Amino acid sequence: MKGCRHAKAWIQRAVDGELSLHERFRLEEHLGGCSSCRSLHAAQETLEEALLSLPDPPADRLDLDCAVAEVRAKIDETLAEPDAPGLDARPGSGRRRLARWGVAAVLLGVTAALALRALLAGPVDGDPTPLAEPAIRRNFAPEPAAPETDAVVPTRLDEVRSTVAGELVAALGELSPTAPRAEVEAALAGFQNRTRDLSRSWPLLRIVEGLVAVRDEETARAAARYLGVRGNAISTGALRDGISRPDIAPAAVCALGDLGEPGLDGLADALRDPKLFALALDRIIAVGGEGAARLVEDALGRVARRMRTYPDQGTQDELASLLLALGSMEPPPVESFLRLAERGTLPRGELLGALRNVFGAKAELGALVASGRASWNEEILLDALAVLAPEAALPWIAERAAERAHRDQALACLVAYGDASALAVLVELRANGRVASEHVVATARRVLDEDGGPALDLAMRWTGPPEVPRPDARTASRLLDLLLETESRGSGEALAHLAFAETLSRDERLLAALAVGELGLPDHTLRLVEGMRGLQTGDHRIAAACLLSAHALGGVDGAERALDAVGHVSPRSGRRLLHLCDEAEREGTRAVTLYKVARELETYYDPKHRKETVSAL
Repeated sequence: MKGCRHAKAWIQRAVDGELSLHERFRLEEHLGGCSSCRSLHAAQETLEEALLSLPDPPADRLDLDCAVAEVRAKIDETLAEPDAPGLDARPGSGRRRLARWGVAAVLLGVTAALALRALLAGPVDGDPTPLAEPAIRRNFAPEPAAPETDAVVPTRLDEVRSTVAGELVAALGELSPTAPRAEVEAALAGFQNRTRDLSRSWPLLRIVEGLVAVRDEETARAAARYLGVRGNAISTGALRDGISRPDIAPAAVCALGDLGEPGLDGLADALRDPKLFALALDRIIAVGGEGAARLVEDALGRVARRMRTYPDQGTQDELASLLLALGSMEPPPVESFLRLAERGTLPRGELLGALRNVFGAKAELGALVASGRASWNEEILLDALAVLAPEAALPWIAERAAERAHRDQALACLVAYGDASALAVLVELRANGRVASEHVVATARRVLDEDGGPALDLAMRWTGPPEVPRPDARTASRLLDLLLETESRGSGEALAHLAFAETLSRDERLLAALAVGELGLPDHTLRLVEGMRGLQTGDHRIAAACLLSAHALGGVDGAERALDAVGHVSPRSGRRLLHLCDEAEREGTRAVTLYKVARELETYYDPKHRKETVSAL
């Protein structure tokens, strides 16, 4: 406060109880060294006492003239005292002018207040419902008596501080400095009850903030934990100061964590202290959210830079702890990992490997890409998608595959997916011509050489029963074309399934059945035999292709299994069919042999023969 001018402006507000605790401290400091302002303050308090001593007039017989006269007499009596401290009687005195203005203001205030009191004091015209008590009446009538308690409310600041400190220690002194928030909340219930009267007159929160700086360790620690559960953003200043005190630093860190989001800046300070690092990191994880993830992300960058300059085991451990902490955040901080990769904070492989272990990161990344909000470096994003393989991002990957700049990486990403959904994207890319056929076929071959399961899954999905939702028949045909072009041995089982798919034409099924013999494995013979049992009238050419493929995969044993599936083949016809199969393998005349075998089997798929067979059974 600069000079008496500011003090005079605050004196009346102090008498009215409108000063903040900070303003009250500064006014008291000025009054201690300025006798003139101290005298003015005493005179103002005398005027206030004079006003409060006036009796309340009856509302129905209000005599404003009499009330004003009494106030004026009281004031004149006070001003006329020769020993009145600090009042200068000279006509031109500034103090006298201030007194006259004060008298006028008081008279005007009294007149208005009493008139309003008369208007609101009771029912009007016999109305049985009384009006609400106006807030202004507090200056003229005592407030309702508070419930009787044994507590004595202190009247001086030092007494209040001492009382609050004692109650805090009594409530929280036995708790561990790092006790959970729930325990602190429970322990403060009694404190709130015992300080209820104080809280009506004093700003307890600001007083407790000051107690964090006292020398007594127990008091300061209890004050810090109180601020963690009862404080606000302003309280973080006191708690951040507490971090620099080794005796109460753990309690201050825990309190900052209890504050949640407002305490993150203070926790960032604590992360820089090796002794507080683990505790601060634990509290940051508990806070969670985007702000906490950003804090850990920044700390990772700082520690990584230090690691490059001063590599040591301690720094390496900090780095690992921060990376693990970032991965444990809720919601999954996928964007933080992408930012770190973009900045080159850590090797990309290390970051994306850690991202693989983050629970929920796959769905989060898929949603981020599908939403169109992914404004990251596309190369980094494709690497992340290759690690997590979220299905929701496949349309975005297909778009990148159609771009020359990202084609190779996008196709490699589909190989990393390696599932039926990725293979479906390849089928679509080949069909729409946006990617050259040779690139699509080469990518599909890489997928199928790893595992033929995706091809079988897709074939079953696209040729399932009519009640199961599926694409149109052309999609199954496109899949067959791609599988035949890849010539991958991993596609044999899928081809065996397509050979009996009713969504394909008979010619397409015939091609699929013949391809199994060239691309399949011995284990695929069983699927051919099972499918042959369901062949219908007129399917003798498909049956012939299956017989040839079963012989190619399983030899005579495989061919005999296939003949059993045809049903009631005569011994003579069976020997002839086995001879034709051997001839086809020996001379490579599969087309001619297929025709001969089909003619031999035609009788067994004739409607009349079928009827006779069923009757015999």
